Order: sequence, then C-alpha cells, then structure tokens
Amino acid sequence: MIKRTNAFEEYGLYWFEEPLEPTDTVGCDPGRAEGITGSLKVIELVEKADVWYNAHAWSSGVITAASLALSASTPRCLLFEMKPLTNPMQHELVKNPFTHDKGWVTVPREPGLGVEVDEQILQKYRFD
Repeated sequence: MIKRTNAFEEYGLYWFEEPLEPTDTVGCDPGRAEGITGSLKVIELVEKADVWYNAHAWSSGVITAASLALSASTPRCLLFEMKPLTNPMQHELVKNPFTHDKGWVTVPREPGLGVEVDEQILQKYRFD
C-alpha cells in the first residue's frame, strides 16, 4: 500500500478513503474512542507524530458535533469528513442538523457541542 500511495505523489493526491483493512486503525470516531477525552488523546499523539487527524462523523448529529469540535481543535486536521446522506440520527436527532455550503461546514458557537437534541426523536428511536 505504501508503494502504491507514493506513486500518486506526482499528482498531488493527499487523501485516501480507508486505505487499510478494517482491522487497522484509520480515522478517529469519538463514539468509539472514549468520547472527546479519548479523541483528545489521539490528537495529542497525532500532533507529536506530525501526521494528519481525521474525525469520523457518520453516526449521528451528536457525533458530528463532537467530531467537528475536535477537528477544529487541532492544526493537524486535514479535512472534515461529513455524511451527506439524510438519515434520522444525522438530520432528525438534532434540532439544527449540520449542512455544508460549497464543501465548508461552520463550527457551532453555541454552548457545549453547539447542538440541541430533539427529545421527541430520541424517544421515537429508543429501544429497551
């Protein structure tokens, strides 16, 4: 994989989507990496190693908010990966779902993660 990746250098390619097997470590999902605290530990390692950080933001509007906040917290974030497909956990769970404008996403300025969970939607999809 390294040889193949290096072969693309002359074309200025700098991002490969999930180039490794699922068992290898790729990206960082705050929902799977001890939340924000665990993700900050990953960012610390990324910054020390001078490599790039990519937050995974595909599961819910809350995870997207956390991923966006974490991405904005480090200069080692190359890009922000956001799920463009409409789905209940991404677009119904939070009252103001994230959208992009010409490929750019605005970091919320509201308290906390900047999102408000819609409790009715939470109850709608709840399972015991």
